[in-house]
Amino acid sequence: MSKDGVIFLHHDRSFDRTTDIKGNVHDFDWEDIKKINAGATFYKKNGDHSSKTTFVSLEDALTTYKDLKFNLDLKQGGMAEKVVKIIKSTKSIERVLVSSFSYRRLDEFLEASQGKILTSGSFRENAIAKFLKNKKRNFKIQALQAPYYWKGLKIYSKKLREFSTLNNLQLHVWTVNKINHLKECLEIGCDGIITDEPIKFRDYLNSK
Repeated sequence: MSKDGVIFLHHDRSFDRTTDIKGNVHDFDWEDIKKINAGATFYKKNGDHSSKTTFVSLEDALTTYKDLKFNLDLKQGGMAEKVVKIIKSTKSIERVLVSSFSYRRLDEFLEASQGKILTSGSFRENAIAKFLKNKKRNFKIQALQAPYYWKGLKIYSKKLREFSTLNNLQLHVWTVNKINHLKECLEIGCDGIITDEPIKFRDYLNSK
């Protein structure tokens, strides 16, 4: 969320990694953010010094791309009510899944949405699914989004799949970038993956 309260699509807390600007997101107003080249780092790596990608607000993204489904990860607290309002005003409830690694942000969103918008779990739900006994749990979510690996520990497993099935949850795995990891996801079973290699995986699946 920008300094003046505009919700927009961006992964990091700062602009340092992906743009030609340094600084934290919450220190910039939206009018200034719109002038930033959102993909400058990636363009320059390829020797491209002329292309430009601008940031897009959540409202504009949902309004412009009405046929797309969105997986929205809340990267900071204090914006749940605004996100709910935008999703409802753009009539996007049926094509949005909201998640957060932070259980505090997740609970904030669940309260604001009153459970009427599809939501995936935080690390709290992932830890329960990974380490505790498989049984029915009273979760208020509809999906688990679990890492394939986390700090050297393999999280994705048959147990996670069985837990998700038992609790009627979709299971999404991130970040899957290797073909052998994709194969395991297909063999064990998951409902979706998050990847940096969509074209490579599409070509692999089309070749089968």
